[in-house]
Amino acid sequence: GQFHLYGQLASEEIGQAIELPPRASPPTKDELQAVAAVSGVQRAFKLYELGLRPEAHREWWVSTRTMDDRQLLASAELACRRLVLDRCVNTADRTRAEHDFHLRFIMPFRSELESAASKVGLDPAWAYGLIRQESRFLIQAKSSVGAQGLMQIMPNTGRWIAKKLAHGEFKTEDLHDMKTNIRFGTFYLCSV
Repeated sequence: GQFHLYGQLASEEIGQAIELPPRASPPTKDELQAVAAVSGVQRAFKLYELGLRPEAHREWWVSTRTMDDRQLLASAELACRRLVLDRCVNTADRTRAEHDFHLRFIMPFRSELESAASKVGLDPAWAYGLIRQESRFLIQAKSSVGAQGLMQIMPNTGRWIAKKLAHGEFKTEDLHDMKTNIRFGTFYLCSV
């Protein structure tokens, strides 16, 4: 009964049909305004603007942890509108009875991703799944082992891809450019 991978695998294992629940109605203007008025949500957005992600995450969590599904959906929608895409996805993932899979499985950078994927014959859904899991759509994401950008490419792998694609002089910072990271990542997914 849970709408994540393991919940769906469990349902499938016990012979239950996998059915998507009806899409929750979009947050109303009043619901959006009520969540936007929460001081902790306001502080979180300001901290995100300042680049203080760990502090912003804590503020977001404290402000949203007791919210009901309608408030979570409104918070997720506001996060999407403010381009805090990881909070959009993570917050929408926390609903229990009302679900909006358009917020859980957002598709930003669509034209760039579909163009890059089509050039190498890759299903864009695969690339979106990887980005969602690896970086939650944070262009500046960096893992503890050094993987960088949307598709979490290691710098040495980025150098190898740059040579293969005749990209020119490669700098690790290139992996934080959305278009470059998508181009490199889709190429690499089809190369391995």
